[in-house]
Amino acid sequence: MIEGNIAIEKLGKNILREKKTVKEINSLFNYFGYADTQEEKRMISSQIEELISSLRKTGKDVIGSAEKISLFKPLHQDSEKKAFVQETEKVQQRTFQKIPTPNIVEKKPSKKKLKLSHLEKITLKRMTKKKKKVIEKKEIRPSTYAMISSSIFYNFSMSLINKGLFKQLKRDLIRANMGFVPANYISFIFFTTVLSTIAAVLITLFFLFFSIIALPPFIVGVEESLGMRFLKVFWILFAIPVITFLFTYFYPSLEKKSLERKINHELPFAAIHMSAISSSMIEPSKIFSIIISTKEYPYLE
Repeated sequence: MIEGNIAIEKLGKNILREKKTVKEINSLFNYFGYADTQEEKRMISSQIEELISSLRKTGKDVIGSAEKISLFKPLHQDSEKKAFVQETEKVQQRTFQKIPTPNIVEKKPSKKKLKLSHLEKITLKRMTKKKKKVIEKKEIRPSTYAMISSSIFYNFSMSLINKGLFKQLKRDLIRANMGFVPANYISFIFFTTVLSTIAAVLITLFFLFFSIIALPPFIVGVEESLGMRFLKVFWILFAIPVITFLFTYFYPSLEKKSLERKINHELPFAAIHMSAISSSMIEPSKIFSIIISTKEYPYLE
């Protein structure tokens, strides 16, 4: 009797161990679908295999404990023994149809849905949609204008950079994230300045001989002397190239400041979003990938 009680106690412990193992396998199965790298999936698979082997071993212990359990009290009295023997002989004389034992199918642990918060459901839904989308790799190519400017002024730009010039411009280009190599952008500045100089010469020649008025025919010839007219319009030759050079030179700095303002604007909202996700007990390393996957903070990417 004592042995039977020990077997029952051992059976209860083994069943609790089985339930705990099944829960661990279930949680690993749920996490497996959200693993990003192959190495992480491999680690999860190995853990699942170890838990399954442990579950099988515990199942054998359960069967062994169950076999040791007797649900009947021992027969101590002789009269009870005789009655039992007589009843057994009667049973042996009868013929019974053999009852087939049903095939016991081992049920796999059902994957119960985890109780997720509303924010987690929205995030996981977005991640699922992102996985279904076909990723198209776009090759970023420089424009024809940039290629022409680099082919003409690249060597000259590199020589200026090697001399230590345009250091601030290089820093602004990196922080503005404009996608330009410093030598290519400096070539772009020089080429644009040359084109603006040619345009300035043509505009100066036009205003040297013609004038624009508010009434038709709008363009009329100049009546004053050529020297006096040149003194009035010669500043165009210098103004257009200088303005073009200064604008293209300081444009990365303006773009950098604009990007800083946009990042500072998005940062508080992203911090609130991250704190809400972290309160849902999500792995810290996954928080940033979730924030990026929402596409709500493009300037923080």
